[in-house]
Amino acid sequence: MPEWKQEISTQLAGLNLPPSREQEIIEELSDHLGNLYEEIVAEGATPEEAYRKVLSSLSYSDLVAELRATERTAPPDPIPEGVVNSGHLFADLGLDLRYAARMLRKAPGFTAVAALTLALGIGANAAVFTIINTFLLNPLPVERVSQLAAINTAQFTKTSVSADVRPISFLNLKDYRKKNHTFGQLAGYSSPMALTMSTGSESQRVFGEVVTGNYFDTLGIRPLMGRFFLPDEDATPEASPVVVIGYAAWQGRFRRRFRHSGPDDQVE
Repeated sequence: MPEWKQEISTQLAGLNLPPSREQEIIEELSDHLGNLYEEIVAEGATPEEAYRKVLSSLSYSDLVAELRATERTAPPDPIPEGVVNSGHLFADLGLDLRYAARMLRKAPGFTAVAALTLALGIGANAAVFTIINTFLLNPLPVERVSQLAAINTAQFTKTSVSADVRPISFLNLKDYRKKNHTFGQLAGYSSPMALTMSTGSESQRVFGEVVTGNYFDTLGIRPLMGRFFLPDEDATPEASPVVVIGYAAWQGRFRRRFRHSGPDDQVE
């Protein structure tokens, strides 16, 4: 059987089809012409006559004309050489953005991959900057921050791949303190909790933590004014609670009011 692909490729020349689409059309037309050739031969025509009839149908085929009308692709937008900037920054930027948008619309696959790559890159950079900003640029304002370590309880289950991290109870913390031979001190603190502070006729929501008496000593923090906890204030059952307020709360909510009572300044 004659080979039709070369003849079809000649007919499709000049359409500027994408290579994959051109190959697909060549394969389809080749099968169609092969079937047509076999039908003409089966009707009694010689191979030479059948070959001439098939070529004639290919040259004047409505299918090829339709392909020329529907499959023609527009040539790429020419980029004029030696274009001088208009001197207007925003006008030139608008032209560049419109040209970039046209190029991206013509290649949606590339646009999707580029957008995904940018999203992953921005997310990774944001995560790295957050870590650097937290631990290097703005570390905790405590002494020997590199020597601090957090201890939690890990609970393993049969269905979970990783351990479930849980806080340590106060009784377990007391046992760890008795058996501690590694750390200089062990202090406990709770997660931030919402509290209601009443000042006269007004009530405000504040956030606080419950901590052990050696919490600030463990962090190596000294009070700007007044004192922190005394050793026996977290050891006496049902003792009056003692509160330490932060500098921002002292300035904003209490307007920096305090009174002097003996050796220690007590913040009101």
